[in-house]
Amino acid sequence: MDYDTLIKETKKSLESYSSINTQLEELYRQAKQKNAASYDLAKKDLDEQYNTDRNSAVTKGMLDEKDLHQFLAARGLSSSGESVQAKIDSAISVNNTLNELAKQNTRSLSSLEQERLNAESKLDTELAEKKTELDKWQTELATKVAELKQKSADSKTVPVSNDKTDPTDTEEKSYTPAISAKELAKNILSSYSTSGKINTALQKSYISIYLNQLVNTEGADSAYIKELLVNLKAAGYTEVDVSTAEAVISVSKGKAYYKEVYEKLFEFYHKGNNSMAQAKKLAENKARKMMLDYIYERCSTIKAFETACRQLGVTGNELNEYNARIENIIKSGKGSLVLGSKLSY
Repeated sequence: MDYDTLIKETKKSLESYSSINTQLEELYRQAKQKNAASYDLAKKDLDEQYNTDRNSAVTKGMLDEKDLHQFLAARGLSSSGESVQAKIDSAISVNNTLNELAKQNTRSLSSLEQERLNAESKLDTELAEKKTELDKWQTELATKVAELKQKSADSKTVPVSNDKTDPTDTEEKSYTPAISAKELAKNILSSYSTSGKINTALQKSYISIYLNQLVNTEGADSAYIKELLVNLKAAGYTEVDVSTAEAVISVSKGKAYYKEVYEKLFEFYHKGNNSMAQAKKLAENKARKMMLDYIYERCSTIKAFETACRQLGVTGNELNEYNARIENIIKSGKGSLVLGSKLSY
């Protein structure tokens, strides 16, 4: 496999991140400008309508008062107590109308302002989610580059074959890595142990996944693996099944991912005119759903995913709701979430 070409192509995709991020921010800036312009136009219309209604009310009051004055004058009552009272009543009526118009205008302005804030909050939330997805994409690409570099280096190391049969035989054979089992154990411990000791479930899980790949993907010789296990067990390693190992690793990464996206979502929700309590609740719910998606994509089996969910304290109802959501996604044919599609250790 031409790893160098793959590395170059992946790096090229990674370099485009900055440009995509800038374009995304510009699109949302324009969207917010349009929202603000729409608000200003609607507010202007409300102000004009209010002034028109106010002037109409005053004009109508004056006309009504004039008509009443003429009516009373025709009966010789233009300067009577009835005339004075009529003027007072007319003034009160006009003032009541003006007060009601002012209240209606205030309610309309408040409603318009709330719509503006809601639209901005929605845009902020969408931007936060998009940027979070981009950050995740960038991290995954960077990880991919590192993995490809490692695979490129590994591919240049010629394994020592234990097979003494015809070299033209195409049947897959086991092999013994060039490095000794003892040295490989030291390398593993330097990566996954604490001062040469294997103490945690996470350390054991990473080692279990590595050994599984060494046996099932690379076809390492069974005698070599046994010797390797002897060295690892001396440091405290105990075997962990692959499903449990995947669950432990994905939960560890998922918790870190949750913390990262929660902080970003909380900031955006809080900016969107939500109280701290509301922003916290919204961010927690969204971040938890995103964390489960993150873990789902990093488990190769449903068993591993459900094990991870149990470790996280996901309730049965919550898991059922999530599985129903996955089924709907699958039925829709969009396939935006695929089990085990982003396995990376």
